[in-house]
Amino acid sequence: PTLDVSGVHEEYNLLLNDESIQNPFIITSGLVKIIRQHTQNCTSSEEKALSIYDWIEQNIQYGRSYGNDWYKNTREVLSTGKGVCGEMAFVYIAMARSCGLRSAYVSVSVDCRGQRVHHGCAIVDVESRDILVDPAYHQFDVRHRRYKILTDSEVLEKFNQWRRA
Repeated sequence: PTLDVSGVHEEYNLLLNDESIQNPFIITSGLVKIIRQHTQNCTSSEEKALSIYDWIEQNIQYGRSYGNDWYKNTREVLSTGKGVCGEMAFVYIAMARSCGLRSAYVSVSVDCRGQRVHHGCAIVDVESRDILVDPAYHQFDVRHRRYKILTDSEVLEKFNQWRRA
């Protein structure tokens, strides 16, 4: 089998590692198949971004899997069909990145209703503008009031803390 990495955005690196590395953004062959099916007819980055959001809305429920109280990576969320806010954001980010979109994790401290929260969602760059995408809030282009875009290094550190919690 070969791995076609021609569509990987120039800002990303592809890492091939074993299970000893805990990473929230795991791109499996199943995920690639889903991406190809749901973005092949999209003509713009915004259409791709919205198509990914729609797929998550239709296929991933908000919630924890029974007996699973640690933070899950994308592979685990896809296998259970459930995830909490940050886990849903991981899936969105992995899907967006795998079809060439710039996307990152966002830590939200004040949500779109003005409530103080400890919440996670995704941000995606479409046609040179950033859109917050929040499957847990069921909103594409949500207007959270206070948030911070995290680097992957920050996300990996938090993810490993969450996995141990």
